[in-house]
Amino acid sequence: MIPKIIHYCWFGGNEKPDSVKQCIQSWKKYCPDYEIKEWNESNFDIHANDYCREAYATKRWAFVADYARLFVLYKYGGIYMDTDVEVIRSFDPLMNHNGFLCFENDKNVSIGTFGVTVQSPLVRDFLESYKNRHFKRADGTYDTTTNLKIITQVLVERYGIQLNGKEQVLLGDVLVLPMEAFIAKSYLTGWIMKDERTYAIHHYSATWRDMESQKRAEIQSGYVRKYMRMCEKPLARIAMYRTVFDLYGIKGFVSKVFHHIMH
Repeated sequence: MIPKIIHYCWFGGNEKPDSVKQCIQSWKKYCPDYEIKEWNESNFDIHANDYCREAYATKRWAFVADYARLFVLYKYGGIYMDTDVEVIRSFDPLMNHNGFLCFENDKNVSIGTFGVTVQSPLVRDFLESYKNRHFKRADGTYDTTTNLKIITQVLVERYGIQLNGKEQVLLGDVLVLPMEAFIAKSYLTGWIMKDERTYAIHHYSATWRDMESQKRAEIQSGYVRKYMRMCEKPLARIAMYRTVFDLYGIKGFVSKVFHHIMH
């Protein structure tokens, strides 16, 4: 069973913004009997390995957390959550598995919300990817490869995950859920896509990016929303026709199209 502990990382000593405080409050609301544990410089050894030490030296806190989350989960078990994750219902139905996580998209998984048992073999395999790895490369540039690419590769090579975005149970009773379970938000548009499977919403603060990357992503998201609004009515009409076809077959579809043309 997965211990009822929620871990999160807050390195750098900065004041938590209201958005983070609100997310943590949601954890307390829906998981009132879970211990909540903050990891920071006072209780985590930032010199645990070269990658962690070098990321900390450059003040790239999100990359420090990439390693720290795995270290503490392996030792204590429980659930790790990014500080921009809002919980909307209890995780209790998932705690009997040996692990759980979700897809970020059809080709990658996310560990922004990640639950495991103590000394999970899965986490041990993830930790191996940090052996002999450096955040600061020999040429002075930084390795900002996101952990989802590394984690996904391990799951493909050792656990046989099918990269299809669908629910599946992997070797060792590790439950992989669709993105609606712990993300339920479009990275590009910001639209919430929660449904009956949703436990949490990941709001994507993306603190790991530099300022230029953040600005570029904001501009791109703005254009995506603009063009999606322009396409909203045609897409809604297509969805309506598909619904009619599914419910009433070809005759109902033809009737609907004819009615539309005549009016």
